[in-house]
Amino acid sequence: MITDKDYSYVDNQGAYTDKSEVTEIRIDADNAWHGVQLKYGSVTARTLDGQDMAELSFDFNVTNQDEDVTKELENDTEFQTYIGDILTHIISSAFDNGDYRIGGDDDTDNDTTESATR
Repeated sequence: MITDKDYSYVDNQGAYTDKSEVTEIRIDADNAWHGVQLKYGSVTARTLDGQDMAELSFDFNVTNQDEDVTKELENDTEFQTYIGDILTHIISSAFDNGDYRIGGDDDTDNDTTESATR
């Protein structure tokens, strides 16, 4: 089971401080991937027919390892499952705390329906 102690957010050291910029995650757990940093890319979820569950798909980039280690991690199904569990924890915690954003917009209460007047 993933906890808040298994990972941490890495502050962006670059010139950009835009709130919408992707934050890196560092694995802090005492395991084979301790210290690995990554960025999640595209994240999608789809419900499974006839089940009360969803399937989570995501892209990721390892950001602090050499090319050979990065390729190993990209092909390691145990690593992918582990970082999927971290992502699930991040999403669940965000919804539990009410601190989340969908898409690039900071306004999560935006109702996109508009009335037309002529």
